[in-house]
Amino acid sequence: MNTRRLFVQQFCRGLLLAAGAVFCVPLGAWADLPAGYAQIDYIQSSGTQWIDTGYLPKTNTCLQADWQFIGTISRTGGGPSPIGCSENSSTNSFSMNISTTSGQDNKFYTWFDKGSGKGGNSISLDVTTTIRTSRNTFTLDAKNGLANYGGVSKDVQKKTTTHSVNTFVLFGSKGDDGTVTPFKYCGLRLFGFKIYEGETLVRDFVPCAKRVGTTSFVAGLYDMAHPEAGEASFYANQGTGNFLFVRNGMEFFATPAGAGTKDGSSWTNAVAGLDPLTVGNVFAPGDKINLAVGTYPVTNQLSIVDCTAVELRGGYAGTDDANPYAKAVSGETRLTVVPGKQTRHLYASKSSVTLDDITFTGGNLRASGSVGASVSFSECAVLITNCLFTGNTISNNTTAHSYSFYGGAIYVSKGSLVLSDSVVSNNVLYTPNDNSYTFGSGAYLAGVTSTIHRTVFVGNEGYAGIWHANGAALCFNDTQNGSTADGGRAIIENCDFLNNFGWGGGHARNAGDGSAICATDMTTLNVSDCRFIGNRACGAETIGGVVRVLVIKRAGMVSRFTRCVFKNNGFFPNRTTKNSGSISLGDGTLEMVNCLVAGIDLQSSADSFKRAIDIRKGTATLSNCTITDNKTWGVYRDPVYGRVDIVGSIIYSNTLGSLSNVDTATYSCIEGGFGGDGNFSDAPLLSGDGYYHPLSAAGRLTDGFFSGTAWTTDAQTSPTIDRGDAGAAWYNEPQPNNLRVNIGYDANTGGASKSATGDYVSFDTLTVVPLAPTNIALTSACAMGVVGSLGGEGATDAAVTLVWDTQDRGTADVDDWEHSRALGSFGIWAILSSKIDGLVAGQPCVYRFVAVNNKGTAWSSPAISFTIPVPPVLSDASVSHLSRTFARLCVTLTDDGAAPCSGAFSCWPTAQPASVTSKALPSLEEGVLNRVELAGLTAGTAYSYQIDVVNVAGTTTRTGTFTTLATTVPLVRYVTPEGAGIEDGTSWENAYAGLVIPLSECLYAGDTVYMRHGTYDHYYAGYQEASQLVLQNAAGLSLFGGYTGEGTPGALAGEPTIICRNSAATMRLLRAKNSTLRFDNVTFRDGLWTSLTDGGGALRLESCTTVLANCVFDGNRCEYAGGGSSLYGGAIYATAGSLSLEDCDFAANRIGPLGGETYSSWGGAIAVTDCAIQIRGTDFVGNWNQAPHGYSFGGAVYAINGSVSIA
Repeated sequence: MNTRRLFVQQFCRGLLLAAGAVFCVPLGAWADLPAGYAQIDYIQSSGTQWIDTGYLPKTNTCLQADWQFIGTISRTGGGPSPIGCSENSSTNSFSMNISTTSGQDNKFYTWFDKGSGKGGNSISLDVTTTIRTSRNTFTLDAKNGLANYGGVSKDVQKKTTTHSVNTFVLFGSKGDDGTVTPFKYCGLRLFGFKIYEGETLVRDFVPCAKRVGTTSFVAGLYDMAHPEAGEASFYANQGTGNFLFVRNGMEFFATPAGAGTKDGSSWTNAVAGLDPLTVGNVFAPGDKINLAVGTYPVTNQLSIVDCTAVELRGGYAGTDDANPYAKAVSGETRLTVVPGKQTRHLYASKSSVTLDDITFTGGNLRASGSVGASVSFSECAVLITNCLFTGNTISNNTTAHSYSFYGGAIYVSKGSLVLSDSVVSNNVLYTPNDNSYTFGSGAYLAGVTSTIHRTVFVGNEGYAGIWHANGAALCFNDTQNGSTADGGRAIIENCDFLNNFGWGGGHARNAGDGSAICATDMTTLNVSDCRFIGNRACGAETIGGVVRVLVIKRAGMVSRFTRCVFKNNGFFPNRTTKNSGSISLGDGTLEMVNCLVAGIDLQSSADSFKRAIDIRKGTATLSNCTITDNKTWGVYRDPVYGRVDIVGSIIYSNTLGSLSNVDTATYSCIEGGFGGDGNFSDAPLLSGDGYYHPLSAAGRLTDGFFSGTAWTTDAQTSPTIDRGDAGAAWYNEPQPNNLRVNIGYDANTGGASKSATGDYVSFDTLTVVPLAPTNIALTSACAMGVVGSLGGEGATDAAVTLVWDTQDRGTADVDDWEHSRALGSFGIWAILSSKIDGLVAGQPCVYRFVAVNNKGTAWSSPAISFTIPVPPVLSDASVSHLSRTFARLCVTLTDDGAAPCSGAFSCWPTAQPASVTSKALPSLEEGVLNRVELAGLTAGTAYSYQIDVVNVAGTTTRTGTFTTLATTVPLVRYVTPEGAGIEDGTSWENAYAGLVIPLSECLYAGDTVYMRHGTYDHYYAGYQEASQLVLQNAAGLSLFGGYTGEGTPGALAGEPTIICRNSAATMRLLRAKNSTLRFDNVTFRDGLWTSLTDGGGALRLESCTTVLANCVFDGNRCEYAGGGSSLYGGAIYATAGSLSLEDCDFAANRIGPLGGETYSSWGGAIAVTDCAIQIRGTDFVGNWNQAPHGYSFGGAVYAINGSVSIA
């Protein structure tokens, strides 16, 4: 054993013990510094700083240093000693230095008695690079000549001299003449330093920052061995420059006027306002800023960067240092941007921030692309409580185009947000400029995990003069730049959305989408117990006026609305163009449970946009909803896309009709009728007091939607009471409820109307009614029942026992059952609920209740039996509809394992496993083929996929691979009007229905589409333009019509293939851009263009090379009732490119009659501009144009600035 090393280690431990005996501040520990000082982790030199300790070394001096050398060694410029002093021509020395010889970076020479050449021995501590460059402890016992650095021990010279002139220096060394040479070889980071004389602690240096003014700090060392010296105990830098340091958290107190020294150390010395806190990067992790009530003018934003646990809290009285956190009896803490200043209140990045009890108002930004007029957070964890954000604005009146504005009050990008008990009101996003959007006038959250509780969004407004205003109250997105790495998740509970307004100007492409909530590409959106009242949106293309869920890239987005009220939304008296109060789904999954949608008043001129529930794509399920009293359709689904299933709902008294294109409905009251189990069409008899509860002779709530205290009775009783699915839960409804759920939004809630059918479920004797179990898990379930009767007058509460076993053991004796549990005593209509543990997967469980009181004994009947779940069973997975950029994953749940199942479908490029696209299926039905569409794939690429189906018992997985089709191999697709088979377009037997899908995938040279004879009027509203079909960037597509629908492609039928206008739409038939295409044997009929300028009732061709052979154009037209414009080509309008007609017929195509002034028309059948046109063997009959107040050119054909060839 190295006894010498052991002695040194014991000595080092002794120093710590000695330090503890003198003053309990171990190296690096937290010290109790006086006011005005903040302990910091370290101070670090950069080669010009040093501190004179004022200490003269003695023969019994001992040192302890907690330090770290920073950076590589550089020997230029001198300064090798990190500590030291000498005098008397270095005869008296007390220092150490890094070797001055290159390559000896880890040699520390010790001169703790005499210097080099003065009798001192050249003794070095040889450490490793790891020790030198990491935090370690250096100790010295000069009297005994012992040293240790990072566990490396050494005998050094014993101290025999005492210093009387030159004092000991840190971060350098003081020479014989008193001059200090700073340590320059590298940086030195000091975490603590102690000097002893024997066992007496004479210096105990703790790194700290001294407050100078409000927000400035000077770093140095505080001597905790002599706190009584006050200011003299602080040792500041005596060199040049400043020590590097990171300040630890401090507490600041602020009032509007300030007080005392105004350094913020207390209310007595409060900071004056906020301006001192906006200078530079003044915040440190752990800072807490306490604000007294009053108004704080804001001229510059507060900035919090790379800080954890920073808090700004307001509402304090600010008068008592003994009780510093006392709240004011009245008044508010109000942060107001100074009029004329363009700034927000607060900016934070990569920090965690708490805001509490503060009003933020007057935030004002005008720069293009501005975000967060009040507060802006990037990659932060944010908690906001009891705050008011009001009157904050981002506006831009410049001519700058193509900019977007985000977050009129609150902007959060990535990170997390908890917003509770707050108000977001009257904030504005405003831009009149072309191609500019607004997102979230109240709050914009991008890629954020958010929870919003008990918060009111009221009166927020978004205006986009020539584009879309999205989410006047709340707007969610995946991330601002469109990344799909994390779609964001939101929980919104018990919030109010009132009178928020999103609108566009007079442009044809304007819209106010989601005046309450607009959510795009999130992962999940869960909204519960919220009220949406009086929200308005208007604009020519408004979709989802109250709530819009739009999915562009993240098809698996799931949105859930539970116990929500949507009432009196949509109407804005001075805006009559397509106002919308609807709830719109663009893709993904929408679930609405116990929701009321009523009183939507839309002043749109087009009935097609009047929809209460508007499902454009994706899957929607409405359970126990009431949709009534709307001047709209009740539930509308796109004719081509989407799926809607309805259960237990009331859809009645909607002016345009109840349902359009809905897939299924059961146990519902639907005006006009709808096939399905339990459906009926009798009038629902709802209350007229605005709550829309079913009338009831037994009792109806009058002071709430889902709960309340005031009840009344009616002369009539609604047929919706007790009409729900007999197997559905009912026991949250008040008694009497006939043990069966109602239908409508209040079903199975405390607000449900009471049963008054005249045939109540009632019992004369003691009765326990068994209910189906809930919360079935892998080894447990919750047995349910209700006490139906105690047995009449004089009956006492019943003592109830639960019994269970693997089979029914009858009603003779409790002891016949393997398990029993006494539950206690219960009164009439009491709900019984008890968890059964220890169950075995795959085995049955049977239970009953037995009740006993003074009226006798009663067993529940029948016995309730269920099976504990096992993992689900799946079919083999398959891939269908495989194309260049699209595929469909398919799997069937063959056995659900006796439990509800959900699924997750994931897909990724095999060579890029991190690039995963996922879609969740919240509910899977046994025996049903489940399909997930994968769009946006890369052509000619290998993909891997995984399908996980889970229930409470476990997860079953299927995996596989596929390769998308290459662009070099031409596609052949088959189309019929109604579709066939699995509709993947690969044959007549599996033909696509219409052209929408094939036009999106047939974009490369040689691609061909064959069309069976018949009529095609399909369109896709997702184009968001007045064209039924859109084709862009197709390099060589040919479409051939007139086939019989047999063969490959088979024979012509002698009957036409007709592309015509859908009767529900006012649209041209097709717009193509930047494409090479050929149509052969196709008829284009009844296309209609009605907008200002442009044209082409059938075809609009932009920069296309087009061949039309054997085609017919009849009855296509352009019309416009206004004035001041020009229309081109009743059937075809082509600009640039070329157009070739071979053996075609044009009949009865026209422009006009036109209304308004200064109107001109060009080409009754065809107009071309800057385009080469060739016409061969083509007839024009009865085509015309008319402009009563302008000019008309070319009754059949008009061409300008291009070549024309006619034969």
